[in-house]
Amino acid sequence: MSVVTNVILKTAVAEDYRIQILNTIFESGQGFVACDDPELPRGWYAGSKMLECEIYPGSFNYLDIESLVRAIQYVNWRNPDSVQLFVQEQEENRFKEIPLDLTDGV
Repeated sequence: MSVVTNVILKTAVAEDYRIQILNTIFESGQGFVACDDPELPRGWYAGSKMLECEIYPGSFNYLDIESLVRAIQYVNWRNPDSVQLFVQEQEENRFKEIPLDLTDGV
């Protein structure tokens, strides 16, 4: 049986290195990939413009949200005010924004 959590992580552009640090928490190696990842078709999403932020969607089984939040807080984001986390847990109908206090990253 699965307990799936859908996640959207939003950051400013040019946070790739920080996402690599964040992805070390995932044992399976299946961490976040940007919507503008070079492995994906360029501009595959809706609209006539390219995204001016990075969006990292994910779907994780048995995700420990508190551990994810702590990991996000640990990262020294270049633009911490731009980082947002949205989560939709199993059996929920909507995403909710998870508050992040990013004042003390390393």
